[in-house]
Order: sequence, then structure tokens, then C-alpha cells
Amino acid sequence: MSLSIRFSEILTRLKCRKKHKYEYIDELEPTKLDDRILVGLWGHAAIKCLLLGGSHDEARNEIAQEMEKYFGKRTIEDLHLDMANLALSCAEEAVKRLNKKYTPIMIEEQMKYVLPIYMGDKRIEVTLTGTPDFVAQEKETGLSWLFDHKFRNQFRLPEAEQLNLQMTHYTYMLKKTKDIEVVGSKQFQIKPVLPKTPEITAKGKISRKPITSDWETYSAAVTANGENLIDYLDMRDKLDGKVFYDMDSATAIRSWEEVDKVFNSEIIPVVKEIIHARETCGSDSYRCWDFGACNFCHYRSYCVADLKGEDLEYLRKSQFKKKGETLQVVEIDMEG
Repeated sequence: MSLSIRFSEILTRLKCRKKHKYEYIDELEPTKLDDRILVGLWGHAAIKCLLLGGSHDEARNEIAQEMEKYFGKRTIEDLHLDMANLALSCAEEAVKRLNKKYTPIMIEEQMKYVLPIYMGDKRIEVTLTGTPDFVAQEKETGLSWLFDHKFRNQFRLPEAEQLNLQMTHYTYMLKKTKDIEVVGSKQFQIKPVLPKTPEITAKGKISRKPITSDWETYSAAVTANGENLIDYLDMRDKLDGKVFYDMDSATAIRSWEEVDKVFNSEIIPVVKEIIHARETCGSDSYRCWDFGACNFCHYRSYCVADLKGEDLEYLRKSQFKKKGETLQVVEIDMEG
């Protein structure tokens, strides 16, 4: 017997057994996602294309294809076109910053790691799969890092990365499948808002008015206008703390001993649990009962109806589709 398990399934099983049943055993997929995650989805597609050497137009086309998958028959509103263009602009600026400091090693390349799992006397070949966002060598130090791109309105605290199980898992798989050793991982946090470029006054000087921007953007405008940065150092203090792209704060360094321990003590037991859940059709799956997790879960209304013993057929047909089902695609003009 053999089966394939993605890390996203492992993480879902850890967060909520009931959600795991709906998504991976019943194979239900929501037909509409929360619009708040769209900039991130489209931004990821653009970043991958641009890091691989794609042009502005090619990255735009990648986003258009992702929009087709999401919208299906639905009408695409101006708001969503604006969001798509924002995602592209944020991605272009993010890639500029990555290319300035890092040399790519791997760009969204899928890894496959086969290992035997024993369930009693039964031996099962499990293929673990995962696709890191970015693996790169830092130009200044020569150290290799694993990156996780995140589009967020509020950046996570630096210490959050130490608890990123996905990056620990990917660090293990990189060494086992690609013989790539990374010193640790970084969350490249991207605010889905563009820093504004300052105006030029009637006298031809860069404006000192309050602005939603960062010092890097502001100083670039000063230099482009042919002025001396020393004359604007007061603005650096005013813009201190306004960060739109952060690839250095949420960082975790991990020894191989730590990575190996987490893989064997945390990942493998969940893999075994997933195998059992598939064999029993998730009959013993239970809810996490955590408002923080449930509040943003795509299956929340379905889960509550299931809990109350209500008829699920209408919800299943109106809000979900079977994985693999395709919807009719509409033509998309991102130029508006």
C-alpha cells in the first residue's frame, strides 16, 4: 500500500481533525474563499514568475490564470482587478529586495520524500510532498536560508518563526531529497499596501508632509530628484517603524538535531494518524473548539450544521464542490 501526503494535510490534521475529514477525506472544497487571502494567492504566483526571470506581462498572466481558477462563472469586479494589480506591484517590489540580497537556489520546486510507515504488521509507503516558496544563498554571508512568503496587514512577532512547523519539515526534506542544508528559515512578510512616493513641491523639492511610506521608498525619491539625503534625515526618523517589506525580523536558526527530533517526534505520529483516519473515513475525527481557528475556517457553517444534525445537502451544493471539479472560466482583462 502507498499514499501521498502534503504538509498542508499534516498541518490541517494538527489544527482540527474535523476540518481534516471535510477537506481530505470527504474532499470538499469551498467554491468561494475569503477575499482577504486573494492578494496573497495572486502575489505568490507573481513572485514565483518574477524570481524565475519572468517579465511584468508574464507575471500579470500568471495572476490572470489564478483569477480564472478562483472566479469560475462569477463576474470579476473592479475591486478584484484592483487587488490583482496591487498583488503584482507588491510582488515586483518584493522580488527587487530579494534579488538585491540573495541568490536563488530553489524556487517553488516540489520535493518528494518516500519513507516506510509501519502500522502494526502492515508496511505502508508514504510519499511526503512539499513546495518551499524560496531557498536562497545570502550574498553577504554565503549562508543558505529557507523562505516563506507571507502577505499580512499585521506582521508577526519575530519569535513566531521558531514555531513554524512547516519550515522545520521543509528543512528536513531539503536535506533528505536535495542534499541542501539551510541554516534556518525566514518569513518574508509583505504588507498588501504599497508605500507611497512623496510629492514634489512647487519649488521642486521633495515634500515633507506626513506620508504612508518607508524610508527606502522616500530616500529613493529624494535621490531620483537629485537632492542630498542629508537634508532629509529628519524624515528618516519620522518614517522609522513604518515597514512594508520585512525579511529579517521573523527568523529562526535550527540545528539538524532539532530538525530531526521534530520530524520523528511530531511529523511521523501525525502521518500515522492520517493513515488511520483515511482507513476509517475519519469516523473518530473531532472538532478543535477554538474560536481563533474556527472563526476563519471555510468549513465553519458546514461544521455547525453537521454538529446540530441539520440537512447538509444544500450547504454542500451551494458552498462547496468536490476536489478536482472545474468551473467554467470567464475571460479576464486585468487592464480593466
